Amino acid sequence: MSTTNMKSALDVNGLFIPHLHLFKALRQYVSPVYFSNDEVEAAPRFAAIGSSINLHYRSRFFQVTCRHVAEDQTRDYFSIGQNYYDPALGWRFQSTKRIYGKGDTPRKVDTPGEDMLIAEFEELPEAAKRNFLKIEDNFFMDEGNQRQVRTVECFIVGFPSQSVMPEWGEVSDDKLELLSWKLAPAFKGDAFYRDRDGFDDDQLIPMELPDGFGEIDPNGLSGCPCFHVYVLNDGRFRFGLNGIVVAANRELGKIGLLPARALRLRFEDLFAK
Repeated sequence: MSTTNMKSALDVNGLFIPHLHLFKALRQYVSPVYFSNDEVEAAPRFAAIGSSINLHYRSRFFQVTCRHVAEDQTRDYFSIGQNYYDPALGWRFQSTKRIYGKGDTPRKVDTPGEDMLIAEFEELPEAAKRNFLKIEDNFFMDEGNQRQVRTVECFIVGFPSQSVMPEWGEVSDDKLELLSWKLAPAFKGDAFYRDRDGFDDDQLIPMELPDGFGEIDPNGLSGCPCFHVYVLNDGRFRFGLNGIVVAANRELGKIGLLPARALRLRFEDLFAK
């Protein structure tokens, strides 16, 4: 590979990916959010709503989405699930009960800065760990480098509503078994800053999609990541997290991001406990 091509390749979980293939590489780490009430009632129920990003950070495994996605569910939906493919066993489902950012009872999210939910997975099978993007501290873009670096592109990745169709079979009167998983291709939307001076607000970054949402319903994009590809003085391409979508307006093609720096602060609080 030439020096020029090496500079434009990006390290994604130890693999160097050509910049033009970055979306295909990253969509593996973005997934719909599955909520279940499997320990509340005899008959488990599942709901797929919203998008999330799976992160392997400081040797721990997290799934990040919006809190309002969780609070749209009835209060008995308290567990987030992670689906993964095991070559020996097929599609498997793993749930977690450790969730940060969701109150004991649903309530309206008053400010964008509150609109974050982090689930942590423990004892994940090796097959599931492949769905988590390994990151360092510099993955979380801050206000300084968002303003100063040369931006190559920004894009969001997510799963709009009705793109996920789980099929369940009844095992017994009180248990359901996942039979198959059908996912539509992840949605990619190129984004740009609507107002770069909007960075003054720690709670929201205003951005736009040049072509709007088209036929895509933005429901289900809450919680999806916005990736920022940029270049520093050495000419080498890098990428990081620009923020998490907390609001989308289909008519205007506008989105509002919870800044990545806010997510990093939430992680710092979590690790300090």
